[in-house]
Amino acid sequence: MTLTHWNYYLAIESDLENLTRYIEFHPDNFATYSIENAKLLMTATSHRARPVGWIKYFVLGLCLCACSQPPALDVPLHALIDPLRQEGIITDMVIGVWRDGVENFYTFGAARDTTIVEIGSLTKPLTALALVRMAEQDLLSLDDPLQKYLPATLQVPRHQEGEITLRHLATHTAGLPRIPTNLAPHSWADPYADYTEASLAQFLAAAELHTVPGQHYEYSNLGFDLLGLALAQRAHRPFADVIAHWISEPLGLVDTRIQLLDSQQSRVMTGRTADGDSALFWRQPFLQGSGALHSTPRDLLHFVAAQLRPPSALAAAIAQTQQPQFTRECDDEAVTLGWQRNALGELWHNGETGGFSGFMGFSRAHQTGVVVLTNTATPLTTAVGKRMLALLRGDTVAPLTLPHAVSLTNAQLDHFVGRYRRTSDTATDARTITIDRSNDHLMVRTADALPIRLYPINTHQCINRTTFTVTTFIENSTQHVVRMEDDDGETAMKVGE
Repeated sequence: MTLTHWNYYLAIESDLENLTRYIEFHPDNFATYSIENAKLLMTATSHRARPVGWIKYFVLGLCLCACSQPPALDVPLHALIDPLRQEGIITDMVIGVWRDGVENFYTFGAARDTTIVEIGSLTKPLTALALVRMAEQDLLSLDDPLQKYLPATLQVPRHQEGEITLRHLATHTAGLPRIPTNLAPHSWADPYADYTEASLAQFLAAAELHTVPGQHYEYSNLGFDLLGLALAQRAHRPFADVIAHWISEPLGLVDTRIQLLDSQQSRVMTGRTADGDSALFWRQPFLQGSGALHSTPRDLLHFVAAQLRPPSALAAAIAQTQQPQFTRECDDEAVTLGWQRNALGELWHNGETGGFSGFMGFSRAHQTGVVVLTNTATPLTTAVGKRMLALLRGDTVAPLTLPHAVSLTNAQLDHFVGRYRRTSDTATDARTITIDRSNDHLMVRTADALPIRLYPINTHQCINRTTFTVTTFIENSTQHVVRMEDDDGETAMKVGE
């Protein structure tokens, strides 16, 4: 367990076997306190440990005071996380909690609070904050048209009743798809590596807006990628430098960057797909505004803390990013500049890449915040994050209920095998879903995604651990499968049946 006060407060770090305390005297001057043989020892930078005199009573008194405040989270946390680890869904995870100025890190497996991971769409709140900060300096306006900040080679589609603005991009209301429809990577394990400015120009030239910008919510990575390009164009510097100048440097996010330094490589953790296979970091040389950043649990919890107690230079901009901008039709949650806002007023965002997933959220009313990061691509990270917010506001939280995978014979597995076509697809762009057996397990294959493993939970249902969607296979009177139905409402008919 870790409790940390920043800005000249006491900091404490401990786990079940070690107790180490840090005191920050100055942003660049740390002293480390440890307990050995019932003595408090201090180790300053480049100095050997030595016993401390009078200060130990002051420090230990503050420790006792601080430790009495946070909620007891160990038991509900283990109830939440242990089933995921027992099922092999996750191996390494860090949960960072901020409450009334105290930071607390809970680690599972090999992950630590300074472990470096891909954060995916957790990049978006930082991109949106950079937008607002640049607007504060009159470098641009949120309601400027996107086209104003893109080169002539990138022609933004227009609707007869309006054009796309920077605000529309930051609120997912531009009418753009989730990803460019011409994204066709050499490998879906690294989907953005070979997407170029020429690719984007080709997409934009053929794109049509079917809704008026600002009037319909549709989550769009592409929208934030275009926003990142616009900010970089206006700043006359790479997007990585935009984030460094406006966000990372003023907030002290020392490990939050796109291109990692050699000195950071030792703290990089290997990612895992939902099926447990190794996943490399994505390369995103061109589209970066939606999800190209790497970071650590510690940096992201600092970012969350800044949402609750912002430094004065960023206070107005941070407050503006938290104001509701649009209400989603699908669930009545509000959208702010870079965040989702639920009915309780809590703001949150999640992120996922090929081998990592994360969540960060906070409540101004309760002065609490949470960050969850794991080196597994799984939507359950979001479920954990939302339950953590509930725990911090005092709610009782039920553990996650996970269907158990079962072993079936090859003959039973072959019962699911076949080609299926979704009934919601049109005749011209229908996606064929192929389920085949690879040795003793089932694989789902489509033309536009990596193969995904299906896990049988009985003789007529399987679960997809990438989305945790349960699929039911429906038989006809002769006990042949004729269609499959997902619990999210999707139906696919078996081809040839």
